[in-house]
Amino acid sequence: MFVYSSCSKEPSKPIVVNTIKEVASDIRVPKQLLTELNKEIQTEFRNINPVYVYFPLTVEFNDHGQSVFKQSHFRVQFEKGGGELDLKNYLTGRGSFYMHFPTEQFKPEWQLLHLYYVSQSPVKSLGSDKYGLGCGRWIDLKDSFKNFQNDHFLKLNSTDNRHLHVLSGYYIFIFKDKNQILMSQVSITDSQFQNKLCQNIKVASND
Repeated sequence: MFVYSSCSKEPSKPIVVNTIKEVASDIRVPKQLLTELNKEIQTEFRNINPVYVYFPLTVEFNDHGQSVFKQSHFRVQFEKGGGELDLKNYLTGRGSFYMHFPTEQFKPEWQLLHLYYVSQSPVKSLGSDKYGLGCGRWIDLKDSFKNFQNDHFLKLNSTDNRHLHVLSGYYIFIFKDKNQILMSQVSITDSQFQNKLCQNIKVASND
């Protein structure tokens, strides 16, 4: 379950930039999705071999002064290929916040093929609401890509770890630009609550 929200913009605040130096060893596209992706690419590139390029990825958070994070408004920048974002390093309180992928990092000429989200959370019931997709279940967020660049689209709340059941998992970006396939990913987790998350994710059928 994703929680969507819109509201009027507040005055801008300085953005703290946190750079993750560790380079991802690979792009962890689950085998089931990779098989389908390879078929798609082979159909698209019949006469030439595609060139695979890993690009840097940035994620931005803003708690609008609710003291949810150590830094109220910050970005996490990953080197080429992306990496892991452990919320343990940033989250300090309870309340609402926003997350998005800033627009300027994606070039206009890039054609989005897929934005996969693979869940690392079991479905969790909190009151009358359910959070999370379930272990290994996935969706293609391609149609919502523009929304995920909007800094007031995805509203989350850290009370009772609601945010963790919504966010935890892999976000895999796959673009095409001429003969290039551009890829990056970020896995979002919180190592303080590892026991609440799925272990050894296997991609599940979405039927």
